[in-house]
Amino acid sequence: MWCWNGSNFAPIASELPLTPCSVTGQLPASLAGGQYIRNGSNPLHALKGEDQRQYHWFDGDGMLCGVLFGEEGEAWFVNKMLVTDVLLASEGLSEPLLPSISTLLSPSMPLPVLLAHILRSLLLCLSTHLTTSPLRSLSVANTSIIFHSRRALALCESGPPLEVRLPGQETVGWQTSRSHLRGEKEAGGLSAGGSLPGFFRSWTCAHPHVDPVTGELLLLHSSFLPPYLRYTIISPHGTPVLLSRPIPLKQPKMMHDFAASATHTVVLDLPLVFGPMNLLRDRPVLHYDRTLRSRFGLVPRYMQGETRWFEDEPCVVFHCANAWDSLTPAGEVEAVNLLCCRFQTDALVFAAGNLPVPSVIEDPPQLHYFRFLLSPSSPARPSHSFPLLTIPFEFPTLPPPLCTRENRFVFGCSMLHGSFTAAMSGAKIDCLVRVDVLALIARGLAKGEGTREAVDGRSMSQLLASDDPEDAVRVFRLPPSHHAQEASFVPSSSFSPPDATTHANGHLLFYVFDERQLLPDGSTPEGASSELWVLDARDMRTVVGKVRLPQRVPYGLHGSFVTKGQIASQVLDKPVRSRSQSSARGTAPGWHIPYTIHSVGYCFGLNGKMR
Repeated sequence: MWCWNGSNFAPIASELPLTPCSVTGQLPASLAGGQYIRNGSNPLHALKGEDQRQYHWFDGDGMLCGVLFGEEGEAWFVNKMLVTDVLLASEGLSEPLLPSISTLLSPSMPLPVLLAHILRSLLLCLSTHLTTSPLRSLSVANTSIIFHSRRALALCESGPPLEVRLPGQETVGWQTSRSHLRGEKEAGGLSAGGSLPGFFRSWTCAHPHVDPVTGELLLLHSSFLPPYLRYTIISPHGTPVLLSRPIPLKQPKMMHDFAASATHTVVLDLPLVFGPMNLLRDRPVLHYDRTLRSRFGLVPRYMQGETRWFEDEPCVVFHCANAWDSLTPAGEVEAVNLLCCRFQTDALVFAAGNLPVPSVIEDPPQLHYFRFLLSPSSPARPSHSFPLLTIPFEFPTLPPPLCTRENRFVFGCSMLHGSFTAAMSGAKIDCLVRVDVLALIARGLAKGEGTREAVDGRSMSQLLASDDPEDAVRVFRLPPSHHAQEASFVPSSSFSPPDATTHANGHLLFYVFDERQLLPDGSTPEGASSELWVLDARDMRTVVGKVRLPQRVPYGLHGSFVTKGQIASQVLDKPVRSRSQSSARGTAPGWHIPYTIHSVGYCFGLNGKMR
């Protein structure tokens, strides 16, 4: 059963080519020729009546939903499933190839049943050796999308980046370290003859970062095998690899994101332990170990010096807003600053699957500031660590030209009621927030070291009541029953990075769904649709344009705006994939549940089905 009983979290079956949309208002000239693309989970098996398992929001096949902007204010919508190995392998199965994250996390799941789920997936993956197209990656690429070295790349943690072709959003193939840099076709997968360490080394965090000044792509690769973490830098042109070295950790951790300044990469070694060895300790595969401290590793950009580690109270961070250097009058780096969305617990992981949350404390994510002093005599802890706000704040974004550099404004998502750690029905975004982070950080630093109180303690209601255009916190509230998704900032043509007064000179793009369209039982009717809104980031009040889409866009994860020039620059050196490829696999044993897998299910009383 789809765990949200429909609503706009539910998947959709249709894929539309570039389809004309109606536009109200006026779309900014900065959008002309570009495309906004949002990645997210769209588990196709949830649409099948025979699949009755509960889903997690992070589960499922990746799907891109995009809006292409014309030169004269036109707009076209397109959505396309990402043709991953997992999607192709699952086409002939009655259940998904991989177990749900909810299954791996559920405290009520008996260990033998959990092992049966894992064994089923393992046998299915191994059986693809009997086909002409063995699995090269377990990634569903459903989390984010970036653009680097003339290629658009979709990502999630369990595999390498997946290249897609814009504006049609067709899938091209995996970009492993070899194929990305030498033009080889999808090399390096385990089933393609690669080694197990090589297979895990291709796993890439969901949020690589492109330095807007150097053009370099920074990546972290976290896996179950020692040394558990690798750090890679790829040149602006995709070749050569400038750096690829291990960053040894004591145990495997979940690393969804990291941050980077102009001189350092900030690694988050947090108490979220991730790996199958947890099962031997009677813990879920993803376990929050409250006995561990949070560690922040400051890695010199090119590892030309030692990594400095700083410890702080236990926490969980899924998304970093930005990092930047503080310089001495002589131009030397004296500190690295970090802004991130900090949780006290792992509640979000459970809430996203409608699972019981282990923590009993309220745990809204807060926009949090850390300052790390680099003097050899400074202690191995942040000199400052405090939240800027008390309201929930997640899915941060900022002007792309200012990533890795000091910036004045950070934008993010919040809500009037509820929290991101509530069950998903209560974690719907109805407020977008702009924060003058430089102003609030200055106020926090003035309190001295040691304080951990929020700089701005106002509630959402109090923030909404403010009509001061110079307020450090500005909130845009959507109309009742309307809910947004993560926003992307698109700079205006007059945006000037050196001038902090122009740092809000641009627009926020985000999908909106009006839940008044839902049926009485909460399900989505045929014909339900979403819109793309364009909000003026300078006043956080004016919606300058709306694009009416031909269908709805399910609540998803991360998006990006790709410019006209980037689309035109794409490398067209490979063919695209097609879902029809799976038809050639249908007669191979790898695409059916073998007798041995049925037997595993019967042994554990599952009647051959893993639910």
